[in-house]
Amino acid sequence: MAVATGTRRGTSLQALADYFELALKSEGKSRKTIDYYVGHLRLFVSYAQRQGWADVQSLDVWALRQFLAYVRDPANPLGRRLNVRSGDSRAFTHWRA
Repeated sequence: MAVATGTRRGTSLQALADYFELALKSEGKSRKTIDYYVGHLRLFVSYAQRQGWADVQSLDVWALRQFLAYVRDPANPLGRRLNVRSGDSRAFTHWRA
């Protein structure tokens, strides 16, 4: 779990993903739960970086909905394998608030 460099601590999506993973561990969540949330979050971070959304200030409801539409699209190979729920993003955004 590396801390992102080159940005103010806590503002890059990658840094927040790392901090979220640490928070889940410190709360005693099971490994399976951590892997589930963090796996989906890392997919979102990767997608967001490709869209040019490198920090939390660039996110809004539109960005989250765009990501959910992307992973649920049957034409997208990931859409058939992933069960990403809007609640997954809600868990992260509530933690971040």
